[in-house]
Amino acid sequence: MPALRFLGSLFLLLAVVILVADVTNARGPGSSGLAVSAAKHWSSLAPSTLAASQKSAQAVSPLLWDPLLKTFLAIPAWSMFAILGGALSYAARRRRRVNIFTN
Repeated sequence: MPALRFLGSLFLLLAVVILVADVTNARGPGSSGLAVSAAKHWSSLAPSTLAASQKSAQAVSPLLWDPLLKTFLAIPAWSMFAILGGALSYAARRRRRVNIFTN
């Protein structure tokens, strides 16, 4: 469980860093808007891995890439990592101990 909490914290930190970068770039000249999609970030950082992922997903099923993964990658990158980090942090939270007393 501590590993999931750590991974969730890293995803939340990454979401904040990406949000700050998006806000900073949106204030500059020639900006295209506030939110940059995860696919655009991925294609600017490593376009060959994006193409390889697309090919491997389409090899499994053509419907896997186009409606499912393409839609997931179209959302803003900061919100995608915030949702993943929040879900991991919630799943790995420390449970409250309940004491049940019986007479």
